[in-house]
Amino acid sequence: MPCTRCHNRDVLETDKFCIRCGTRLLAMDDEADPMLGTRRVMHAAEVHYRLGNVYFRKGDLDAAISSWNQALRIDPGLDVAKEMIEKAKRLKPVTD
Repeated sequence: MPCTRCHNRDVLETDKFCIRCGTRLLAMDDEADPMLGTRRVMHAAEVHYRLGNVYFRKGDLDAAISSWNQALRIDPGLDVAKEMIEKAKRLKPVTD
């Protein structure tokens, strides 16, 4: 079966993407392919982690901590987010 976009004929029936242009060939089925689900979870956690880094650089420590906590809810093993939360907490001014 050739790719519907670039008409590459080197596509196998089991290929999820065209190796030439990257077009999705098969419908996504997260239940049947845990690797795709894992990639999506890791990606979402990384987005929140990086957003936390942006807030941290801007000095908005509360927003940074919130973003890193969201990353940890998605991927509890993201140790670097835990480390950044502790760092931000040490930098927050003490309020009475």
